[in-house]
Amino acid sequence: MTTAVTQDRLWSARMLAEDPAAVTQVHAAFYEAGADVATTASYQASFKGFEQAGFGRADAEELLRKSVQLADNARRLFWSEGSELHGWRAKRLRPLVAFSAGPYGAALADGSEYDGSYAERVSEEQLMDFHRQRLQAIVGAPGVDLIAFETVPCLKELRAISRLLCTEQLGIPAWISCSARSGTAICHGEDLLEECLPVMCEPASVVAVGVNCLPPQLVDPLIKQGLPTKLLLAYPNSGEEWDAAARDWKGSSGLEVQNFGCSARQWADSGASIIGGCCRTTPEHIRSVAECLADP
Repeated sequence: MTTAVTQDRLWSARMLAEDPAAVTQVHAAFYEAGADVATTASYQASFKGFEQAGFGRADAEELLRKSVQLADNARRLFWSEGSELHGWRAKRLRPLVAFSAGPYGAALADGSEYDGSYAERVSEEQLMDFHRQRLQAIVGAPGVDLIAFETVPCLKELRAISRLLCTEQLGIPAWISCSARSGTAICHGEDLLEECLPVMCEPASVVAVGVNCLPPQLVDPLIKQGLPTKLLLAYPNSGEEWDAAARDWKGSSGLEVQNFGCSARQWADSGASIIGGCCRTTPEHIRSVAECLADP
């Protein structure tokens, strides 16, 4: 992701309006590298954020649906042409599209999805409404298979998401994943095993729970804490750290491409069933993961 995109309050969601072809190309590159699930370019999208960027309500709703359409278009192209040309159809499942529902902190565009500091300023009801508005725009949209509630940093938002999924029948399965600051605690400080996992696992529509957008070295300690009643997922970032003031990634990658794949094998051995990469990981990282996990 370029610096120009990260400087924008809408982040990659800006590309839905300005360069949709590039979004489709990125999705296609990850599918071709071996990804079984693509998350849409809607992580930082919100109605308030779109409004501040000059988009009306109807335009914002259309862009949210467009995020699904672009990922689905890439999937269709890959599955109808790429799989036949390369003989992959017999070896792979048809890929899925997950609507990326980033946390409230992502829409604030201040990096607070990595500390959860907004938890003291908003109620569970406000957080429920924040997520409800976006989901209402995409429920029923052709091509969406999953909802990915991701990078959630605080227990209050986990409770809001769980309440929303328990009280409203969306008809789409979901996963919930947290950002984390240590081998036991999510970013706001709550204990993953004792406090968070029971809340995350409560809705019947949740098929997987886990962690994402955390340094790769924190994945194994977290998932080794205990297996939930759902599938376990893990998709860390490259190991770099988000600098909210500079609006850019800083530091060096925690794992080289090949080592990322080898670590994925370890995460699978520790119980993770859904494994991938988050910010600053590339198709090459995913190819390494797919190759390492394919080895017996």
